[in-house]
Amino acid sequence: MKFKLLAVLAAAMVFATSSAWATSVTFNFSGCPTSSFPGSCPGNLGTPTATYSMSGLSVTLTGYNGAATNNLYVKNTPVPEDGVGLAGTSDNEINSGQYIYLNMSNLLSHGITKGTLDVSSLQSGEVGMVCDTTAAGMPGTSGCMSVTEMGSSGTNSAAISWSSADPFVDLTASSGNVLLGESLSVMPIPEPASLALLGLGLLGAGILTRKKSFLHS
Repeated sequence: MKFKLLAVLAAAMVFATSSAWATSVTFNFSGCPTSSFPGSCPGNLGTPTATYSMSGLSVTLTGYNGAATNNLYVKNTPVPEDGVGLAGTSDNEINSGQYIYLNMSNLLSHGITKGTLDVSSLQSGEVGMVCDTTAAGMPGTSGCMSVTEMGSSGTNSAAISWSSADPFVDLTASSGNVLLGESLSVMPIPEPASLALLGLGLLGAGILTRKKSFLHS
């Protein structure tokens, strides 16, 4: 009976957790958001806003040059010169005082508040700055971190987070110019229905345990 109970419990937990936990979802910023942009891709997208979607999740990018919106520019050349920058700027990249804002509202609606963001086109002495902020066009001042080149790779990544108070993340350059790197990776959390499956599995195991205790009382 003991081994039967353990087998039932293990099966219930495997079934529930296999449904509950998704693998990491990665947005590819070195590719085109869709095939229907007014400009060219790779190249000048012809719009300051683009939405990238993956596995039912989405992130919307908006480009700014100072206080004015600026068309986005996709580079799809060999690493580390791949990612999203701004059209018409130096190297079509993000320079000091220029920004790409990532709207994380859709991720928040799925309970996702953390991820890993790539920054590319980093050369010696160049620094990317990633911050939390309240809205596109509002440079962040909290949760900021500097991103510099890792070794001689020309890229690096930052562990970022966002919240309902600051649902946007922005990227600028505090030195030189940079690109929003190849990817953003996030880890979805269990959906309520999946958590319910796990709960039912544990409940079933508990009932079997009580039944065994009753038969031996």
